[in-house]
Amino acid sequence: MLLPDLHAASGLSRELKAASGFPFLLLPGMHTFDSLANPHQYLPSSLAATRVHLALKERKWFREEDLWRISRELVALFEEMTRWKVRLPENLADFYTELERAYKAKAGDAMMFEAHLVHELWHVMESEGPGRIAASRMELSRIARNAPGPLYVLAPDPLNPAEQEFLESWSDRVMVLHESHPPYLEAVWPAGDAPDLKTRAESAPPFAANVSLFGANGLEEAAERAEIAVRSWLEQGRKSIAIVAFDRLAARRVRALLERSGILVEDETGWTLSTASASTAVMRLIDCVASGFYHADLLDFLKSPFAFRDREEGFRETAVHFLEQVVRKRGIVSGLERCLAHCGESEQASEAIVALKEVESTLKGGSRRLSEWLDALFAALDRLGMKDALQSDVAGEALLEKLEDLRRELLPEEGKFGFSSWRRWLDLELEESTFRDAGIRSPVSFTHLFATRLRRFDAALLLGCDADHLPAEENQGIFFNQAVRAELGLPLKNPLRQIGDLKGLLCRCDEVLGIWQQTRAGEPNLLSPFLEQLNAFHLHASGSDLVDRDFAAKIPELRLENPRFAGMEGTDRPAPAVFAGLIPESITASGYASLLACPYQYHAQRILGLAAMEDVETEIGKADYGSLVHEALQVFHGKYPEVSRLADPAGELSEISAMVFRDAVESDFLARAWLFRWKAMIAEYISWQVGREREGWRIASLERKGAHLLHPDGMELELAGRIDRVEKSAEGFSILDYKVKSPEALRKMLADPGEEVQLAVYALLLDEPVQEAAFLSLDGKVTKVSREELLLEENAQRLSAVFAMMRQGAGLPAQGIEEVCAYCEIRGLCRKDYWQ
Repeated sequence: MLLPDLHAASGLSRELKAASGFPFLLLPGMHTFDSLANPHQYLPSSLAATRVHLALKERKWFREEDLWRISRELVALFEEMTRWKVRLPENLADFYTELERAYKAKAGDAMMFEAHLVHELWHVMESEGPGRIAASRMELSRIARNAPGPLYVLAPDPLNPAEQEFLESWSDRVMVLHESHPPYLEAVWPAGDAPDLKTRAESAPPFAANVSLFGANGLEEAAERAEIAVRSWLEQGRKSIAIVAFDRLAARRVRALLERSGILVEDETGWTLSTASASTAVMRLIDCVASGFYHADLLDFLKSPFAFRDREEGFRETAVHFLEQVVRKRGIVSGLERCLAHCGESEQASEAIVALKEVESTLKGGSRRLSEWLDALFAALDRLGMKDALQSDVAGEALLEKLEDLRRELLPEEGKFGFSSWRRWLDLELEESTFRDAGIRSPVSFTHLFATRLRRFDAALLLGCDADHLPAEENQGIFFNQAVRAELGLPLKNPLRQIGDLKGLLCRCDEVLGIWQQTRAGEPNLLSPFLEQLNAFHLHASGSDLVDRDFAAKIPELRLENPRFAGMEGTDRPAPAVFAGLIPESITASGYASLLACPYQYHAQRILGLAAMEDVETEIGKADYGSLVHEALQVFHGKYPEVSRLADPAGELSEISAMVFRDAVESDFLARAWLFRWKAMIAEYISWQVGREREGWRIASLERKGAHLLHPDGMELELAGRIDRVEKSAEGFSILDYKVKSPEALRKMLADPGEEVQLAVYALLLDEPVQEAAFLSLDGKVTKVSREELLLEENAQRLSAVFAMMRQGAGLPAQGIEEVCAYCEIRGLCRKDYWQ
């Protein structure tokens, strides 16, 4: 028996046994054409694509980056031509003539190049020996010559020439059985010429509709409706439920909701291997080697649970935690040597980096055969303790099997490839490979429309049945349009097969629910034209609509409550109290500012330690620029306390600035622009500094640390910080804080002294009579506040009062001020978007 798909075999076996009336039945062999013709010797597609790649590279017709994708397209085209017994003319000029006839145009440069490319590579591949398609054709011919008995062919697709010849050669004992459908469905989608839809509907035989349609408002509502339907069907005792997944993104969300409800799903369609975490870990390792172990790639790889699985428990976690601190603290953008130089304090981090250095030498450099690259990859996975970890994972096991199959298939190929080419090749292989978790058995299964042929289901869900997904887009490749395919004898895009499969599914299911999203990305999203036609037909035939427009309102009450959250109510604006043991004993100026801006932000970042880690800067930014200028001024004023005594103070500061910026300039070209910007401001700054000294101000200290004790609620609270610059005159002290902001922005900051507390905190730290405090722009413009405007006593009292309330159990509420929230790292934690 030849079936359209082997998924139909188990159901057909049950039907045959039931029809026989015997408790035991010796079943006939069940195959598809592909499984029956299973040749052992042929040129694998991977090897064919490799040889096409080498031929294209030799001819230099395309960019190196595109060769693998074009090679695979050509091999797919050649295999399809072989399947349909298409032969190209021996003479290139004759092929030009064929294309001109198909394109209905004279051959231009583009057409001639396409013809030349396909014609030449076709004949190159003919000399390489038969591929799987040609070998299968020969195997079918051999089997037909030794026909063992009757042959039943059930619901076949249009037969290609090899399959047709196979049936003709078998014997006279061949029966081809086509699936029939109820008259009602044949009237909905007639095969040939027919009256208009309304006329057909009015004369259609009675039909009890087993189909309903639901247009969801977005992905989440679609997934929830699907989960509710499946759960309801299972509660009704349905034993076989198909989810025909047209939309894979929606399928992922439905799977998550079903698993949360305790319902596992058997997956017949499989997932792209490149999307599995196992493949991601392997490709991230290769990315590390390609990027010279760029810090983000390195940390991402080390966080994979597949890395260093053979080490003692906690090894990887300890190593990655230490390395993350080192990388961010030292600003290490890439390179294992720099990481290793700072790993002396962690045995685990050092061991991990040493292992990665060995892997880098294993995987990098030179040209190798593809099989040799795969050998090197296997060695790298062994060295990093990944191989056993991958073997214990379903997708990881499939990945290793795929890599081993490729290695074995490519052993005969002597052509050599560089690291980048091998990386692109491997990426494409994983993109086009799928895996299935065969360990799950469930009454609910993800499947595709073709795989439902000849199968009975108690219920079926058409998930994502919109116009973009049904009819499904068929990949026709980058070579030749439909007219050329017709001229050559290749099959054309034909939605009729999908209509036939849809009719078969509808007549073999007790209940069918179609779900689509009415809008996607804010744009209207139409129902599949197939189902639109069914709905219109049903409306004319019975006067009722198949679209359920009322169910959306029922979803909240049918939604299954997660038992972990049973009895819990949604939160209002959060205002957590602080445990006594967690109340800070010190606070800085920035901490005080955070506490005023949003107490909840202070609680999360400063008390719970949830502040985001600083990113490693790959190029110099404004904050880095400010730090470098700050350092240059510290060196300059530390060396020359009185600038007015220098013959060329601007030249001295310029020279010191160049020295301070040197490392940044060497590692980042943009640092030159920042240095140039600063040098253009030096003259103004020196002019201001000289004038300042004439007014009697002298630098008293630079980078001065300070502390001031407050006593809230009888307890001590240390106010701590570091002041950029303290000056002294006969009138008292002045505090200066360097800023890269414009004077206008600084004046705006100080417009409300009660809100901007940085200068007030610095004045409290000094414990000296402060006459003034100011922000100093780097162009020498000063934005001052007087002692009275600093509100020193008020700020000290307010801070003491807040900490006293904190000790008494007062909550720290989320303020919800948009100006603060717009740049807040923890906005998602306070869930502002839900309570405001």
